[in-house]
Formats: sequence, structure tokens, C-alpha cells
Amino acid sequence: MLRNALSGSFDTILTVKRCNSPSFHVSRRFLAVDYSEEKPGAPQLEHIQKRVTETVPLMFRQRLDYTFYRNDVFCDNQILNMQKKGRTQLMSHFGLIGTLGQVAFPHIQMEVISVVPILEDGTVRCRWRVKYVSFWRLATNPRLFRFDYRMKNLSWFDGYSVFTVDGNGDVYKVTVQKTMKDEGQKSLLGTSAEKVKQKIAELQQQPSVNASKTYFFLRMLF
Repeated sequence: MLRNALSGSFDTILTVKRCNSPSFHVSRRFLAVDYSEEKPGAPQLEHIQKRVTETVPLMFRQRLDYTFYRNDVFCDNQILNMQKKGRTQLMSHFGLIGTLGQVAFPHIQMEVISVVPILEDGTVRCRWRVKYVSFWRLATNPRLFRFDYRMKNLSWFDGYSVFTVDGNGDVYKVTVQKTMKDEGQKSLLGTSAEKVKQKIAELQQQPSVNASKTYFFLRMLF
């Protein structure tokens, strides 16, 4: 009996210490009480800050992590002027953008510039940068085949994403905005963005579209 009592007390102390540690996060969604209508605390925002920092650079490399998004998450992509509702649509939207980017550019990558949690409004604000080389630039400048030279001469544009977090520590709204582009290089945005938007809409309406049509579009676009 004494051993059980001591064991229970030790477990309680250990749990309290771990929860108070800034490096330990427990999402409130696993608790019985629903905090989705409340504002998040610092631990929830720090958790999302860490997940965003880890996830954003993987945009054009592999499938992203969507476990920290709420099932009814709303995405307002102001760059492409598109809105998506629900985690399934969000996964499809970002997944299609990532796939198109990998096929349309011989080199494309995404990096984090800053990720800042804002306790006052319960958001995590991320500024990111997409660096890329188009097939046109590669064809007209063979030096871009050299990795060292290419990495120093990438075209780029910056974007800004706002992740709104609820009291459970889940993201329920994502707003994506353009902030700045590289004026010295041909940008992915502008008329190309409109074409990308139209093609994404077509592909989502026609899930059975074959690969040859997609490849033809990408060659015509870039």
C-alpha cells in the first residue's frame, strides 16, 4: 500500500513538472474539457510555432504534417484568391501546389524567415520565402546547372502566413499573403499565379485528369 501511494505521488509530481516545462506540450484536445472557443495560452502558441518551423521547409519536398490543424480549418489563400474549408481540402490544396511546384521548376525550395507567436490575438505569424529557378532561366543561363552558382542566383518571393490557434492548441484558420517579390527576376506571381489558380481549380474538379494533360499545362506555363 505504501509503495502504491508513493508511486502515485511521484507520477503526479512528474506530470506537473513536465507540464510546466516549456519544452513539454500537451494538446488540450486530449482532455475532457473543450477549449476550442477560448484563446490559446503561451504553451499552445509555442507548440504551433515549433510545428510551423519544422513543416514549412518541407513544402516542396514531402507530404506536410496536418495533425495540428482542426478538422474544420479554414484557409484563405490571398495569393491565389482561393478559399478552402476543412482539413481534407487544405491537404489537397497544399499538396497540389507542392506537386505543381516540383514538376514546374527544376529547382524550388521554401524556407522560414521568421515565426512569431502573438499572445494578444492568439496567432502564430510566419514569414517565408520561396526560392526557385525556372526552366527558361536554366535554358538561357547554363551556369545555373552548377549548384554553387545556382544557389547564389535563385529567383524568390516572400509570403506571410497567419495561423490562428484555439484554446485546444489547434489551428482553425490559415491566411496566406504575398509580401514581396524579387524585382530583378521573373516572378512566379502575376499572370502565372492566375494560370496556376485556374489549373488547380480544373484539377480539383477533375480528379481523374491524366498526367499528360498536367505536364502539357506546366510546359506551356513555364
